Amino acid sequence: MRFFQFLFLFSCCCVHIGCSQTTANVFIDPGAEFVLGEYENSSYRASVENKGRDIIFMDVVGKADRIVQTTIPLEPGKKVTRNVDPETQLHFRNTSQRKATILARLSEGVEGMRYVEPGEERFLDVNTSPSNMPVSPREKMVYNFQQEMTIPARQTLTFAPKTPATYSAVINNRGSMDVSIRSRETGTQTQGFGTGKRSSNTVYLNDGEVLTLINTTNRPARVRLELTEDLTGFSLSGTE
Repeated sequence: MRFFQFLFLFSCCCVHIGCSQTTANVFIDPGAEFVLGEYENSSYRASVENKGRDIIFMDVVGKADRIVQTTIPLEPGKKVTRNVDPETQLHFRNTSQRKATILARLSEGVEGMRYVEPGEERFLDVNTSPSNMPVSPREKMVYNFQQEMTIPARQTLTFAPKTPATYSAVINNRGSMDVSIRSRETGTQTQGFGTGKRSSNTVYLNDGEVLTLINTTNRPARVRLELTEDLTGFSLSGTE
């Protein structure tokens, strides 16, 4: 069974509020789940609101024994606030037939976030993880390369579409946009999130994925990418 080769820091899909809080929109496909705080070493505060139309379930899971300590049902529009200790992680399960959306407000700097597709293992085993998948988001990444681009109104930018690579990118945007990571082979979205008007988001891609940035507004949006690999080139198309 393959591991999902797509990890985020939880600076991902965020808007920074003041200096102590991060707000994130998270989309969860039907039958999938979202894991939060898998690599976090300190306690943090999480406030999560169900913005979708179906109930989702939040499992509080022990990191050491992988046992679900409690399950909290989140009905549409319901919000829960919890202090999360470093010995546990949160799993958000979408058991419906529609994509779920949660709005999470967190203590700034929470690390360890990934998605689990239907049929995949809920827990990572660092001893059997693929070599090209970062074992820990705390691993030092060096962002020596930069690209600055402007996305016209109602356009989609596909970055480095002809250059397969495993890399990390910090997306610094000025203007709201959607971030979509897609399979190079099928074009299917493997993950995605929306940003605020000014935000800084960190993503990891493997060589089978491509980064697309979608400007859904009626004005140009600027973006600066900080990259671990020397990648260039992009294409533009109309929004889908």
